[in-house]
Amino acid sequence: MSEPTELDFDDDATFDAWCAVLRAEIEAYLTSECYEYGKILDWPAWNIAPHVAMWAIESSEQPGYVGGWVLCGNLPMDYIEGDNLKNPREAMAAIAVRWQDFVDKTRRGESTEGVAVESGDDPEQMLAMMESRIGILLEIVADDEAWVEDIDGEEDIAGEEDSAGSGAVSAD
Repeated sequence: MSEPTELDFDDDATFDAWCAVLRAEIEAYLTSECYEYGKILDWPAWNIAPHVAMWAIESSEQPGYVGGWVLCGNLPMDYIEGDNLKNPREAMAAIAVRWQDFVDKTRRGESTEGVAVESGDDPEQMLAMMESRIGILLEIVADDEAWVEDIDGEEDIAGEEDSAGSGAVSAD
């Protein structure tokens, strides 16, 4: 039996296949959670393939504009409304803060109204896993080298945000 080969995510076909799988998972997630949304763009606004990606989700109320963000990959998938979040970095930071709030409230035995996390058989293990992911997300958010800036100095969502930073996206 041959050794499994590591996938090359610099290869366009491999990256596109990964994106297609994530898009399908995002669509299923948004539908199952009854979120109203416009288009899911073809590619993530930011990613470290195959580990994590942030996707801009078009607003259902304002087509052509970002209405929310989805974090997905090798961590729990999460959606956050994004009309006040200008870029994937801000969205990732907001999700990490929301997760930390959930973990803190859960550990104190307080209500986590409006937030549901599948914990499986071992809730403590789930909380520990979330804390490790929170730490990773916050490290990524703090790492300027993990984020590409366009020539105007604005963080670019994969070339989809206009240079004025209005949040307009190409949803072709």
